[in-house]
Amino acid sequence: NADDVWDIIVNNSDITGKGETIAVIDTGINYLHSALGGCLGSNCKVLAGYDFVNSDNDPMDDQNHGSHCAGIASSEDSTYRGVAPDANLVALKACDSGGGCSGSAIIAAFDWAIANKAAYNISIISLSIGDGGQYDGSTCPTWMDSTIDAAASAGIFIAAASGNEGYSNGISYPACSPNITSVGATDNSVNVAGFTNTGELLDLMAPGVSVYSTSKSGDGFYYNSGTSMATPHAAGAAALLLQYMKLVNGTTLGIHEIRDILKITGDNVTDGQVFKRLNLINALSYLDNGAPIISFTSGDISVTNYDTFVVNISSNEA
Repeated sequence: NADDVWDIIVNNSDITGKGETIAVIDTGINYLHSALGGCLGSNCKVLAGYDFVNSDNDPMDDQNHGSHCAGIASSEDSTYRGVAPDANLVALKACDSGGGCSGSAIIAAFDWAIANKAAYNISIISLSIGDGGQYDGSTCPTWMDSTIDAAASAGIFIAAASGNEGYSNGISYPACSPNITSVGATDNSVNVAGFTNTGELLDLMAPGVSVYSTSKSGDGFYYNSGTSMATPHAAGAAALLLQYMKLVNGTTLGIHEIRDILKITGDNVTDGQVFKRLNLINALSYLDNGAPIISFTSGDISVTNYDTFVVNISSNEA
């Protein structure tokens, strides 16, 4: 229901993620793609970034995965729009052309996002990366937790892929880390995708099967599947909620508040266990204390009540 949220008007502004910045830690972003702004810099959609693989200031995507995730979160294409089409992006390339991502590069990308949070208003990290493990609350690794916790303490919401191994009683790391919102995948019929990892630590579900989004090649688009594709849906959702609260009353939301609201208001999906799939119009209604918040006027929706460890990208993609 992201498209319904875009039509809500608060203080003469649409709810499209404007003013929020999503840091995509991945294989880079094709910032020359017209749906991703067409440039890199302070006056562009992709405000900045860094290539931790090649140690330079050009985070151009050379694999496809990062561009695809960036488009799901924030494509501004008129037909294939991202969840938060007016959110800005930061490209942090921690993964190489083959999809390998070193632990040191991921940590460095987190550190960059924390250090540059104020400069670029980075409020969200989208992390479609996992180690392929099967972890519950007692077995989740911790080797990167100090960096994750530092980002969380800085107020950065982190969405991460649960993994594509089809486990039903455990998810991958770093998704299982306590300060991360873990995301699994559903198909277009709102069924749990067969490849998605689930378990007690899975927080949310979002679309992740045959998702059409931006590529590394020119202005191209392509289909891909995986919990990698579900993750930027949640990142974009966070951008919408954060913008909404700022417009309504100038406040913000904590990282766990965002996670809890999306879980409370999600639609039930089940594969023997019950999980919550994103429902963004429900989430905004909840933020308005459960009161009716919309009325239809002239075709628009208006608010009426304010109150060197290596991990791999999710690669088992259909």
